[in-house]
Amino acid sequence: MTVLAVVLLIALLILLIGWGRVPPFAAFIAISLSAALCFGMSLNTIGGSLERGVGDMLGGLTAIICFG
Repeated sequence: MTVLAVVLLIALLILLIGWGRVPPFAAFIAISLSAALCFGMSLNTIGGSLERGVGDMLGGLTAIICFG
């Protein structure tokens, strides 16, 4: 069941970006929230998890941009 949910969420992500013309960052956030709810994450931990994930991603990207 988990594999099916992952496949459906990835397909939805591709549809949102490709056909729906949703900006990729917004689509990733929407699918991440959907996945968290789908897999039973509590509402209290979703915000912290997204913050940590986006912070880690943007932190590494900032270093690459600064140091060229």
